[in-house]
Amino acid sequence: MNCLRVTFLFLMLLSASAFAKSEGHIITASSTKSSLSIFKDSYDEVQGSFDATAAYDYSFAQGLMLGADFGTSIYSNSSFWSLAVGPGYNFNKQDIENSYYATAKVGAASSHYGSYSTTYALVTLKGGKRFKLMEHVSYVPGVSISKVFVTGSDPTLTFEIFRIAIIF
Repeated sequence: MNCLRVTFLFLMLLSASAFAKSEGHIITASSTKSSLSIFKDSYDEVQGSFDATAAYDYSFAQGLMLGADFGTSIYSNSSFWSLAVGPGYNFNKQDIENSYYATAKVGAASSHYGSYSTTYALVTLKGGKRFKLMEHVSYVPGVSISKVFVTGSDPTLTFEIFRIAIIF
């Protein structure tokens, strides 16, 4: 039944009008960090990890956006997640499917190892360009700088090469 709903939603997105969008929902998934890995460690034990990132933004007609980013890394004996919210801006507010954009988000990052758990503050700055591939689907390369506020942590620069956005 869920497969039917997803198929119906996908077909509705593709059959919508061909006019440029100036506002709407933007769901972005990144394969830069999205993976499932199974490997043997140095002790010849099988380990696994799963990484995924996703974002949701709502773009208003004036070019402003408001949204959230979520990321997770799950390993055999530990995990890490992050959640950040904040504003953004589309520089081509008449056509958000083909627009440069920038966001600034703040939130929390949490790591878990066995019974040990800790949470830190997080700041992320992102920028990039959406290139319309087809109606409601854009390719979204970009760059992000993230800082987790923990002792000894440096900012992380990420080139987001494989990102796709669904805009409706």
